[in-house]
Amino acid sequence: MHRLLAFVATLIATALLAFSPARAAEAADAGSAASPALWAVDGGQGQVVIMGSIHLLKPGTPWLTNRLQSMVAGADTIAVEIDRTPAANARIQALMQERGFYANGGSLEATLPPQLYRGAVAIAGMLGIPEQQFRRFRPWAASMVIGLGAVIKAGFDPAHGVEETLLRLARQDGKAIVSLETADEVVAALADHPDSLQADMLRQAVDEFDTVDAMLSELTAAWVTGDMAALETLLLDRMKESPAFYRTLIVERNRAWLPQVKTILETPGRHVVMVGAAHLLGDDNLLKMLEAAGYKVRRIEG
Repeated sequence: MHRLLAFVATLIATALLAFSPARAAEAADAGSAASPALWAVDGGQGQVVIMGSIHLLKPGTPWLTNRLQSMVAGADTIAVEIDRTPAANARIQALMQERGFYANGGSLEATLPPQLYRGAVAIAGMLGIPEQQFRRFRPWAASMVIGLGAVIKAGFDPAHGVEETLLRLARQDGKAIVSLETADEVVAALADHPDSLQADMLRQAVDEFDTVDAMLSELTAAWVTGDMAALETLLLDRMKESPAFYRTLIVERNRAWLPQVKTILETPGRHVVMVGAAHLLGDDNLLKMLEAAGYKVRRIEG
């Protein structure tokens, strides 16, 4: 499960951003150097472009091409994994209280091996979280807190991520924004794992706390240039060492999104669908599911 945190952190940093202060800022224009991968999907009544995204980036990362800005400006609908409206954020906060903390006397300390618990508590202290509060987190939520702390410490900001940047442009123009999943589904994808797998998630967060900068920088470089082979190695190869984790976070969510994406494809107009890059990689990716459903998928220049 080496490098697993690189994906987990990007997912939860966006989905659970209600716990992190976001600073709105525009990404730097990429000029001619960047070419994030895009796909056109033909065969429906609408014109649809699908893009694999990176949920958080360092400020100033040059990726926002003229093509991408024009694509959003010309779209009628923008679809994302989840649009973090005030209502969605409030629901996530409620779910974190319900599913992210122990009740009735349970504790993180009682669940984890002593060495892992001590390591997690030490990092939590560095992040300003007292042990009395941290020990109430369930392992998946504790890994989220440490993972998000690591990416922010390394200078990666969800407010500079692909979705947030392009959604700001879309909102300025009054575009329709569609969520492919609910807050309940996002949290379930992280929380519905046995304690042993949750402990593995936390162990990775602890072990890789100081290496997240290098891992996400490598991931960003591959994404900006549209290098799908490198992204597959970085995001999927090791994740598949935990089949249950891969199935829940990637395969099952792709299948759940497929009917909604097909509805968008059959809606007249121009539409952009943005999902995490990992969902467009491997044998179970969303693009292959669309091809199996009879649509034609072709890569276009970013």
